[in-house]
Amino acid sequence: MANSGNGPATLVVGSKGMIGGALVKQQRQTGRRVIGADLGENSSDGEYISINLADDLSDWQPPCPVQLVYLCAAVSKLEECRQDPKGSSQINIRSTVK
Repeated sequence: MANSGNGPATLVVGSKGMIGGALVKQQRQTGRRVIGADLGENSSDGEYISINLADDLSDWQPPCPVQLVYLCAAVSKLEECRQDPKGSSQINIRSTVK
């Protein structure tokens, strides 16, 4: 089912992961307008947008009004966190708490 309407959307950050992908699918099946956000390219239909939590997002704005955000993105492998504590902290903490 395609996104319905032009009202506020649900934003799923980490939409290419297992949990985020399942959440996007489930939300769209219920008829909600959903925008998936993850690493990669923007889709031409606006259903997916590119976002990198490692970047400075202080000026970032969603492409449309958003009513609800699910944050499913993280550095989740303990070894990656050990190898890059500053980078994983940026993604897991600083880019998610505003």
